[in-house]
Amino acid sequence: MENFETSPEESRLESPNKGFHFSEISQLEVPMILALEKAKKKIRRGAYDVLLSDDVGARVPTLVINKLLKKYTAEGERPPTFFLSAGRSLTTKDETGAHREEVKKFIAENIKPKIKKRALVITEYVETGDSIRALAKILEEEGVSFDVMVLVSNKEELSLIPEHLVFLGVTPKTAQEHNWKINQQHVIVPPEIYNSETSKKITGVSKSLQYSFLDKRYYGAYPATAIGLRHGDKDAQDNVSYARKDIEILASKFERILEIK
Repeated sequence: MENFETSPEESRLESPNKGFHFSEISQLEVPMILALEKAKKKIRRGAYDVLLSDDVGARVPTLVINKLLKKYTAEGERPPTFFLSAGRSLTTKDETGAHREEVKKFIAENIKPKIKKRALVITEYVETGDSIRALAKILEEEGVSFDVMVLVSNKEELSLIPEHLVFLGVTPKTAQEHNWKINQQHVIVPPEIYNSETSKKITGVSKSLQYSFLDKRYYGAYPATAIGLRHGDKDAQDNVSYARKDIEILASKFERILEIK
């Protein structure tokens, strides 16, 4: 399990903008507020005892929720939190099915034993819904109880099965109201943190590429530490520290939402 606490050294870092260090993280505020408003009743009841991030871009919002749930767990501790390299890798990039089996094995051996109540799966962006449905199918096969939080969705409704709730943030109906960009094809523009290179810069992790052959890439079940961070690059270390500070800012903003009945 990773350590998500802000270190004393990180707490002394000053924000150049007297607020968020990364605009990409501040951009998550509106969709997270909208999604939390829908999920807060279940969160307050302590329904979730495990968090699951479906891909690298969902790492930051998952860490924010991790901080918020401490108050609502039976032990008063943060829930076990897991990060997958799933997303589109389960669909368009997984011709052989090898990646799916890696993810399924990781869920069965590491995640399922931790779930006593219900898992909350967090994804930052849904375009067609194929990727999150692929992950949902694996979780169902393993007998995992779960709900899903989607920060930005091109779908007004995302149907899984009745046993699983879906909490949507920004949708086509709410995008214009909240000044969220829509492109010429009438598709909601993903949050900037959805970009793999942007996410890697901020979080210090990337999809764990096991090997590639011709035009196919084969990924592991969970993210790997980015090269710069592994080699002790100071800019990479500072970026992760700043991201943790931004996560603290978001979490403090959202505490009030969960307290309002």
